[in-house]
Amino acid sequence: MKADPLQKLALPGGWWRVVLLLLLLLGIIFRFVNLDQKPYDTDEVRGVMRASGYTSDEFTDRNFTGQITSVAEIQKYQKPNSERNLGDALKVLTGNPEHPPLYYLSARFWMQAFNATVGARYLSAVMGVLLLPCAYWLCLELFESPLVGWVAAALFAVSPFQMLYAQQARQYSLWVLAILLSSAVLLRSLRSSTIRNWTLYAGSLALGLYTHLFFVWVFISHALYVMLMEGLPLGKRLSQKLIAYGLASLAAIVTFVPWIWVFVTSTDRTESTTKWVSSFKVSIFHRIEYWLHNLSVVFWDFNQDNPDFRNLVPYLIAALVGYAVYHLCRHTPRRVWVFVLLLIGVTAVSQIVPDLLSSAGGRRSLLSRYLIPTYVGIQIAVAYLLATQVANPSLKQWQQRCWQGIFAIVMTAGVLSCAVSVQSPSWWTKGSSSINPQVAPFVNQASRPLLISDASHTFILSLSHFLKPDVRVQLFTPESLERSADKLALAKTAPSPPEQVFLYFPTKDLLQKLTEMSLGDLQVRVGESKWFAKRNWLYEVTKPH
Repeated sequence: MKADPLQKLALPGGWWRVVLLLLLLLGIIFRFVNLDQKPYDTDEVRGVMRASGYTSDEFTDRNFTGQITSVAEIQKYQKPNSERNLGDALKVLTGNPEHPPLYYLSARFWMQAFNATVGARYLSAVMGVLLLPCAYWLCLELFESPLVGWVAAALFAVSPFQMLYAQQARQYSLWVLAILLSSAVLLRSLRSSTIRNWTLYAGSLALGLYTHLFFVWVFISHALYVMLMEGLPLGKRLSQKLIAYGLASLAAIVTFVPWIWVFVTSTDRTESTTKWVSSFKVSIFHRIEYWLHNLSVVFWDFNQDNPDFRNLVPYLIAALVGYAVYHLCRHTPRRVWVFVLLLIGVTAVSQIVPDLLSSAGGRRSLLSRYLIPTYVGIQIAVAYLLATQVANPSLKQWQQRCWQGIFAIVMTAGVLSCAVSVQSPSWWTKGSSSINPQVAPFVNQASRPLLISDASHTFILSLSHFLKPDVRVQLFTPESLERSADKLALAKTAPSPPEQVFLYFPTKDLLQKLTEMSLGDLQVRVGESKWFAKRNWLYEVTKPH
């Protein structure tokens, strides 16, 4: 027979209260530290450019012509300006329907308020703070325990995974907020079925749908939960709660119809931009490694960007999570554990099964950001385990000490992970953009530098955030390089000849053209990296001997 631990555990006083409040405070501070110092990865600059009203093709056509321009001109595409209005931004966003527009339109206003790209990151950080009371509220609705709510809020606050995405100019912290808010409002509505509550639930569903398409898995988990809890009386009248839930869900879907239409009418575009996630072959052994690794960074992250089966930490964290789920199912009523298991399982199954069944493989389940609802459910289960065990008077003293030690280890690991991350100029989430803090100083310290490149436009935009505005750049596409290679004759094309010339991430074609023109010797300043082997990031063109 199951015990009922939902005995309204109160928040204890003394040092417990101080510790939990301190963890919350640290989590809030971490989210705002060094926001303007971190590299902008390629997904961030692409999203910011769209929010500013520009397409990738437009940026490339204007700037990758071989004509010399400046970093200041390139940066024009990284924040709103008078050239493009809100309508232009919405038009560009509808051309990329895989990303619903709510976050990016909101980010546009924040960038306008700060007159800087970093405004989008401040929006994410604020959303990362707002999700903390939502975590508390959800646990209060689930467990009727203030203590579980406080522990959950603290756990979300110092989660390195949650902190990383709260510092990115992307929609993920808003997505977490929508998951927690909609879940809490659903439970409140089922408990107190009022028009006000169901209207708020419909609004929270619309918020989630317009934030991320994968919110649909949360939508489905909610629907399954309501059906399991309320039942579907075949041949009988539906209950008032089922009717209210159906109307609220229908209202949310109706508000999302415009974007459904955009998505359906742009399937070719969507398939071309997302096909990379559905083609990736890797053995089941390595998939399990990735899954364990991604789970571990929710609680412990010191920039370990690749899984390593020799690392014991992911196994220990997986064991903790497994026991937390077992403890939840063993000691809570059906209405509680079913909700959490659905939140964990629906998204996990939706990402893992296609990867395993597809002949081409896939990396859906290997991208931690696609499993955010799963990780939210796992964090709630772990919070319940820690809260009930450290404050359980029925445990022996040595058992309480052990659980207090586990609580301290989990929270300390999160705090230290966040503290290291916010001070680091780059992290695993930044990918190849992490190289920019090494590249930029060579260019910025040069006298009248000119940077030549035929790298991807997102690489150029990412690097531009670290370069001085007056640095001149000369950009080529493969076509413009073939057509206008003579523009590499710098003495003729530059208004005033540069004293130092650099090549940023050049292709073999660009290197060959420069060699043929005998413009000088090439000295490697920043070599190859783990992201691109056998391709150097920065050369300096020196005078021939």
